[in-house]
Amino acid sequence: MFRFKYFFLVALTLGLGGCASTKQPIVSLAKDTYMLSVVGFKPQYKQSALIAEANSFCRTTGMNFMLDRVDKKIRQDGNGEIDIYFNCVSDSEYKRAQYNKEADIKIDVQNKQ
Repeated sequence: MFRFKYFFLVALTLGLGGCASTKQPIVSLAKDTYMLSVVGFKPQYKQSALIAEANSFCRTTGMNFMLDRVDKKIRQDGNGEIDIYFNCVSDSEYKRAQYNKEADIKIDVQNKQ
């Protein structure tokens, strides 16, 4: 009986470990431009935590956080990746963000005469 409980506990731990999301380190893309990613099961639930981490990263450098864009690649099974691109800017560069979401659907209209 003890072996069965031990086997079940190990199997459960390994199974749940496969569902965990993996946060990647902050990557510097250019001067004051960074990317932060999370990969794994249902990463959309980690988006606000990523933004909060990016904000605190900018605050530690004495700069202000400005979100550039969020890229989501999520499959039907729930696995996927979220990348946030952000800038750390000074007070003089800090302004209201202009979000321009790329089109998810492209429509090709063909007029037949």
